[in-house]
Amino acid sequence: MNVVQLLHASVVRDPSHACLTFKREGQYQTLTYEEVWQRILRFASALQHLGVNPGDSVAIMAQTSPAWMICDFAIMALGAVVVPVYPTLPPAEAAYILENADAAYFIADDATMIAQLEGTWPHSVQAAIVLNGATVPSSKPVYEFASLLEDDAYSPVDPAVIDRIPIDSWPPSYTLQAPPVAPRA
Repeated sequence: MNVVQLLHASVVRDPSHACLTFKREGQYQTLTYEEVWQRILRFASALQHLGVNPGDSVAIMAQTSPAWMICDFAIMALGAVVVPVYPTLPPAEAAYILENADAAYFIADDATMIAQLEGTWPHSVQAAIVLNGATVPSSKPVYEFASLLEDDAYSPVDPAVIDRIPIDSWPPSYTLQAPPVAPRA
């Protein structure tokens, strides 16, 4: 069982249970397992539509947030590889990581990070996604995370795709064996 399958097991077991609690605009917000799962499936579908394939590298340069977690799980659900990039890195170092990871897509906290990479984009990067705020003019296509989640053209990806992730391709430290989980009564 991989981490995406473990999350899905929690969704099946108790979909209305709180999964994420975070502060936005001074107020605490909560998302249930089902709400998080649906966002993951919808974002995975948007990534597929943009061209993310199993084995592709997708870089995330952002602070820890619910959006980061949704991106992380959506990427893994497609069998793609997450490339975490510290958001405090200078642009030249971030570009170096993107180049060496052969990142096909780049997800950034905000448009500032994308603007800083303009002119140093590795050839492998096909598009960028902004988690917070509006896009910025760039030589690469740039999409807004919120728009991708809300766009009805991206119906949630079939959850069965998660069962097709080749577990043996994951590093052994990430391969977990857990008993099957039955839904709570």
